[in-house]
Amino acid sequence: MVKKTHILGGVSMGIVAYKANNVLDIYSSDLTGFILFLPIVTYISGLILGSLLPDIDTPQSFLGRIFKFVSIPINKIFGHRTITHSIFFAIFSAGIVILPSMSIQNPLIDSMLTSFGVGILIGDISHILLDSLTVSGVPFLYPILKSKFSLTKMKTGGAGEQFISVLLILSILASTYSLI
Repeated sequence: MVKKTHILGGVSMGIVAYKANNVLDIYSSDLTGFILFLPIVTYISGLILGSLLPDIDTPQSFLGRIFKFVSIPINKIFGHRTITHSIFFAIFSAGIVILPSMSIQNPLIDSMLTSFGVGILIGDISHILLDSLTVSGVPFLYPILKSKFSLTKMKTGGAGEQFISVLLILSILASTYSLI
């Protein structure tokens, strides 16, 4: 999948998670008024970053071009669609942000960091799920289980992906409309 599809997938899955569990309420119960908006912004930012983060393993990706000093070593050691396309990487990436927030006494900063981390986790999982729709597949449990799992034989950037993108846009529009 390409960057646009991954971002759409992350935002779509994030809206669904928000609506299903109201994921931000548990992190922002001490906040009121306009301040409550900040965790939502960090949540959406986390969704977008998380939806792109697994492709840090290739220097040709959006984040790989920005963070070559991270991308090149990961790519040389592990290759593409290995360690960064596993559920363990998603949990690790979110944990890096969420765990430090537990020691912060400021409810706003704690809420923003936690919302950002939850967004990263959901965005990352959406990326992995979308890539599982491609021919190349993903190793969900890498490094424990290195075999790649593929749900379909869709090609990256092909007509199938375009169709998925349209469905994700419609999902976002419908979900956003029902939030109002």
